[in-house]
Amino acid sequence: MKRKMVEQIIRFRLPLLIVGTILTLFFLYRITLIKVRDDPNKWPPENHPNVEINKLVEQTFGGCNVIIVQLEVKDGDIFTTETLSKVYRISHKILEIDGVVPYYLTSLAARKVKYMRGYADLYDISFLMEYPPETQEDIERIKWGVYHNPTILGGLVSIDAKATRIIADFRTEMNGKELNTIPEIYKQIKAICDAESDANTEISYAGSPIIIGWINSEGLPLLMVAFGIFFLIMCVILGLIFRNKRGVMLPLLVGIIISIWAFGVQTVFIDKVLVSSSAFLVPFILMASAACHTVQFLKRYYEELALTNERISAITRTFTALISPLSLALLTDAASFFVIAFVPFKNVSTVGTITAFGLVSLMFCMVLFFIPLLSYFPGRQKEVLQDEETKGIGRVSGNFASFIARLNTAKAAIIGVSIIFIISLWLVAKIDPGMDLTYTIHNYLTKSWNSSEVFAMETKIKDRFKSIYPCNIMIQTSEPDGLKDPEVLQKVDDFASFLTKRPDIGGTMNLATFIKLMNRFVHEEKDEYFTIPDSSMAVSEYLYLYDLADPGSFEFVVDHDYQNSVLVAYADNTGHRTVKEILDSARHYAHTQFNDENVTARIAGGAIGICGTNNEMIKKWIILATIFSLVASFIIAAALFTSLVAPVFLIIPLVIGIIVTFAILYLTGIEIDSNATTVVSMGIGVGIDAGIYLLFRFREEFARSHDFITSLRRSYATSGKALVFSFSALILGCWSVIPIPIYIGHVGFAMGTVLLMNFIFTFTVLPALWSVFKPKFLFT
Repeated sequence: MKRKMVEQIIRFRLPLLIVGTILTLFFLYRITLIKVRDDPNKWPPENHPNVEINKLVEQTFGGCNVIIVQLEVKDGDIFTTETLSKVYRISHKILEIDGVVPYYLTSLAARKVKYMRGYADLYDISFLMEYPPETQEDIERIKWGVYHNPTILGGLVSIDAKATRIIADFRTEMNGKELNTIPEIYKQIKAICDAESDANTEISYAGSPIIIGWINSEGLPLLMVAFGIFFLIMCVILGLIFRNKRGVMLPLLVGIIISIWAFGVQTVFIDKVLVSSSAFLVPFILMASAACHTVQFLKRYYEELALTNERISAITRTFTALISPLSLALLTDAASFFVIAFVPFKNVSTVGTITAFGLVSLMFCMVLFFIPLLSYFPGRQKEVLQDEETKGIGRVSGNFASFIARLNTAKAAIIGVSIIFIISLWLVAKIDPGMDLTYTIHNYLTKSWNSSEVFAMETKIKDRFKSIYPCNIMIQTSEPDGLKDPEVLQKVDDFASFLTKRPDIGGTMNLATFIKLMNRFVHEEKDEYFTIPDSSMAVSEYLYLYDLADPGSFEFVVDHDYQNSVLVAYADNTGHRTVKEILDSARHYAHTQFNDENVTARIAGGAIGICGTNNEMIKKWIILATIFSLVASFIIAAALFTSLVAPVFLIIPLVIGIIVTFAILYLTGIEIDSNATTVVSMGIGVGIDAGIYLLFRFREEFARSHDFITSLRRSYATSGKALVFSFSALILGCWSVIPIPIYIGHVGFAMGTVLLMNFIFTFTVLPALWSVFKPKFLFT
């Protein structure tokens, strides 16, 4: 049956190549339709409370994609026509960007920021900077307005008046209509700021859209560089392994084709829109997997060619011997990534889905491309392998397996590995998984943020104002006009004061602040009146007076019915410990001191809320992804081996390897975030391949020799040698991207490390366990 299949493949190789090429060109066309709309707000599960609050706040008030722009002067202060004109121009250029939330914009030039001055018989409440200042009188007016408004000084203008900031927010879609993507917003903000920078004015910008925009706009070219390095390393290693063109060309060609198919199938059956650039990790994984399987095939082909010296017969014998382990390995590979396709984070599930499509495509590509192309290459006697048991790596691998299989050595190996596993487990227990937006785009291994312009700009803004990342708290009253009630406003103000006392919160934005400001203003700017008035009538009057010059001044904090409002607390970082403490303290305060029958606080949206959602679930899904991937591999292996014991032996080295890998990541200071699920799937899916190929080869050799040690030595000398080569290519290929100054550097390190650990423990633990327990499945 298998022989006939191969004969038919070779007989119809040209039509198969044509069909495969047509399909590849079709999928290549489909790839051109892909859009990347990278948006962290869309990564978490939609039914999570934080996500629901985030959507509600975004639709009504905005505040989910906040960007801070800071202008800092080196000489003098900001109160010059040149600097203030820059503030005006930048503010109005930002308002022209598609997707901007106009009423959210806050700056000295924003219409809701007022000049407030009282005279003997009137109040002057007007725009602080309606036009760019032209005279010294204009400057003095703005300066007076800043220094007599406690919400501006320290909030929009630094205490030393050497810096001012602009706060803007953007929507990427509205009422089902797509607006600007975050990368486009980043590019436009960058262009606006770069055009206004000069020798005396340093302009910085920060916020989650800047981070995501940078990684998509300027980081993705680095990803292409990383893939180029990865590809080159694979070429070199494959060249050293085979020393001929086919040994380099075929594995790489198959890897490229299944990558094209993977993204193409994604566009046909799932979606043309990718919500995370993490999908571009997929080609690294698929190239690695393709290399692993094709190297096994080629090495076995050369082995068979040594016996027959006839390529068609060698291909047939190779396919017959490897179809079962290849099918099992591909099924377990795909199963591990199908598991993470169901992780409720789109940035993770997208990687799982596309990778699984690629791995399934690999079997088709073996039939449509690999075998037909291999049959076209002439088989030459010079390329035939020599006796694997007496030469080089084959001899070392075989002797190593024989050494490990000695009973005393096997027991010592098991004890030693058990000690390593326990120590690693103790280290892993200390890990606190989470995602820090500031650092997650950078390379934790090389600490690339130290040379990053984006990181430097964020640091400068934090040093001045400390407020960057919003935590949006939805305030809801039971009745319309509930937010005009002084008691409710006092509660909101108390909540804001509670949050501001936190060292990681730089300031807040809420309706109560404006009422307090007006109360102070009408009482001759006496600071003791920077409080909420007792009268609802006074509140209504203050709202009317402040809003008179420009109706809609409060749209960014309260709705038209004064029933729903937002309290925004700006944090200086998104470290997962900071995020947890902010959310926990806010929830506790809301539950114990705020919520009652008249008003409730729902926590929380914004960058802090979204990060909190990710952090709450990362650990859970790393564990679940590991368990489900192991279970899936167990079920598939048990079905194909018709044994419940065989999968256990194959899985033990993987579990050890994954735990040791996470311990290494912890010791090297690499943050464990959502990318860890990809590392787990790589470790289980691709990692199990070594055990599968060794087990099939052992059973094949034992059927000939009926001697345990001889069979073990031969299986490790042949399949083991191919595994040494293929895993070397995978590991060094993954590690080749370590210097890249984006997250792919440490992710590549992690993927290479988990493959190395699984390879080491498969080569040591597996023969040791087989030797000690002599399980029946080895001999059937």
